[in-house]
Amino acid sequence: ETIHKAHPTVSWADLIQLASATAIEMAGGPVIKMKYGRVSVTGPEQCAGPQSRAGFKGNAGLPDAAPGPDGTFGCGAKSPEEHLRNVFGKKMGFTDQDIVALSGAHTIGRVFKERSGACPFGYGEQAASKYTKGNCVVRKDKKSGCGMVGGAAWTKNWLTFDNSYFADYKQAMDDDNLMWLPTDACLHEDPEFKKYFYKYAGDQAAFFQDYASAHKK
Repeated sequence: ETIHKAHPTVSWADLIQLASATAIEMAGGPVIKMKYGRVSVTGPEQCAGPQSRAGFKGNAGLPDAAPGPDGTFGCGAKSPEEHLRNVFGKKMGFTDQDIVALSGAHTIGRVFKERSGACPFGYGEQAASKYTKGNCVVRKDKKSGCGMVGGAAWTKNWLTFDNSYFADYKQAMDDDNLMWLPTDACLHEDPEFKKYFYKYAGDQAAFFQDYASAHKK
């Protein structure tokens, strides 16, 4: 709010994108040469509706954590790899390489029980996983302080942007205090996705380059 008031000619969309690119760079990730110039809407009638894309159910804008009781995802897919390709490929125009690279952003961030319900860990110190408590050192600069505590992360150093999401995925699969969803597992199981998954596991520079390119899109 404060930044937008000081720079009213900059749209909210551009501010959000600037914040995301800056946060990734500050966390140790690549410099993303963003293209700015997005225009803010002036009313809800200018926003895309929840069913604005043919073939998708309502509120299917981002991937689901897991399929529903009938085994299907929100877009109607029967498998997590089909779900990712529907959401990121058909809806947004991303390639398989882009999808895997963007999934690598799970190297930072967390899941909360109160939000998605995809993990048993929630808000606050008492509900945190052992890697998201207030005394955990997770920042790139190795300093203390992680902001809001709680939830569960995909990586142990969840405020450091690197390729550990790919390189250390077996740790996440075997540790109940870390996240690994069906849409993560399919990245190292699907014949096309895994080409890029294992490439990024062994080459952080390649991951950074491809991530920056996909993020800019």
